[in-house]
Amino acid sequence: MPDDASRPAVIPVPTLTEPRPGALRLDRGLSLRVEPEAALAGALLREVLAPLTGPGAGGGPGGGPAPVTVRVDPRRAREHGYTLTVDTDGVEIVGADPVGAFHGAQTLRQLLPARLWRTGASARGAGIPCTRVEDHPRLRWRGLMLDVARHFLPKDFVLRLIDLLALHKLNVLHLHLTDDQGWRIEVPGYPRLTEVGAWRARTVVGDDLGTSPDPVYDQTPHGGYYTEADLREIVAHARDRCVEVVPEIDMPGHMQAAIAAYPELGNTGAPTIVRERWGVGTRLLNVDETALRFCRDVLTHVMDVFPGRYVHCGGDEVPKDEWRDSPRVQEHIRRLGLADEEELQGWFTGYIAAFLAEHGRTLVGWDEVLDGGALPADVAVMAWREQERGEAAARLGHETVMAPTSHVYLDYYQDEDTAAEPLAFGGGFVPLSTVFDFEPVPAALDGEAARRVVGAEAQMWTEYVATEEHTEYMLFPRLCAFAEAVWRQPGERGHDRADFLARLRAHLERLDALGVGYRPLDGRNGP
Repeated sequence: MPDDASRPAVIPVPTLTEPRPGALRLDRGLSLRVEPEAALAGALLREVLAPLTGPGAGGGPGGGPAPVTVRVDPRRAREHGYTLTVDTDGVEIVGADPVGAFHGAQTLRQLLPARLWRTGASARGAGIPCTRVEDHPRLRWRGLMLDVARHFLPKDFVLRLIDLLALHKLNVLHLHLTDDQGWRIEVPGYPRLTEVGAWRARTVVGDDLGTSPDPVYDQTPHGGYYTEADLREIVAHARDRCVEVVPEIDMPGHMQAAIAAYPELGNTGAPTIVRERWGVGTRLLNVDETALRFCRDVLTHVMDVFPGRYVHCGGDEVPKDEWRDSPRVQEHIRRLGLADEEELQGWFTGYIAAFLAEHGRTLVGWDEVLDGGALPADVAVMAWREQERGEAAARLGHETVMAPTSHVYLDYYQDEDTAAEPLAFGGGFVPLSTVFDFEPVPAALDGEAARRVVGAEAQMWTEYVATEEHTEYMLFPRLCAFAEAVWRQPGERGHDRADFLARLRAHLERLDALGVGYRPLDGRNGP
């Protein structure tokens, strides 16, 4: 491994980097040679290298344009990995597969001098140090959850965020599309989901979590939703950047917006409003055929719009009071031969998982899905509470995605001096160093159980994050550290914080060029 001074400022850190003498001059121009299997990588490079490949490029010393060759060869790297070679005569990227070639293209992009990331910059005198990179990801699920239910974020922001995920070799965008405070997806046959469920009349001010006896509201309506065309565009944009979009329809709790639109989905039949406070609401779906048909209809549409294998169905924070007090639900429990409301949630999860499995999909649930008795083996578990929850899921044979509040909840404060920071969730303190130190595979697991940890996911909840600017401030640069944590290999020297910070400082120049409103490393200049 090279010493820190010679390591290119690439994030996440490559598996192996070998510096070599010399540099490839960029003012001579570049010419792209892309095999069809590497088309996604080629599209990226045509965009980012346009100033170096287009009319008028080149003319500097060193002969004609240097070739940039991109191809696929499964024998040359591990799955989704690549090799990248830069010498004085050109560049070669060889991906193990199309995704690997795309990752190699992103690394080449980061090897460009930061000034060339800015529109109109001259390549005069610019070069890329000669080097050889061998690289592959450690984990196959490297994700970010974006909560667009509490505060709606526009489509164009989501598209831009996907570009930033791809830059950092993150490959899952988990969209939290529904919650008590808003419903953000059109569903055929249920127009009131967006006519009513997508809008709340006002929003609580400050860090109230539903417990204050005298809440203050802003008196400003808030809402919005994505059309079917919007979501299909998001999915296509992500696919072209090797990112899978995992939709979440949270059920049977966190459903007050849907029940406000269709009261018959609830347990009392009484009208309600889209929730205006944060915290855990008490309104649950009932479990009669009307509600189950609603779930099937919604998920059928979701599967049509989102073609990926995984569908997240929540399952978290389900207070059972309404089920306990409902004669209809109690009769359902007796008819099914269940012991109590906890087992009813287990039955509900199994019902939804079976429906998805019939269509070739896999249900993902928050770790509460472990609490309702026997869980179908093909359900994936997203462990957000104690690390032990993820360990238990993996030992039980479930695909497990680690998302602990302690390390990857990016809605938490970034500094203990909370007065100097914009409003954030007060449940914890997650600075950049904590995210960087995150180890996604618990040391207590080994063998097959460790292999069941398929990845990890950073979480961006938006109760207190209402704007695009605030979202970027909370995400970056902590998301850079997260990308490092889920890509780097066990024991990788990239665990050295000083080395990471040196690369990060160079990387922030790229984020500056892209106009990303990140939190400065000194913690000043909030949104």
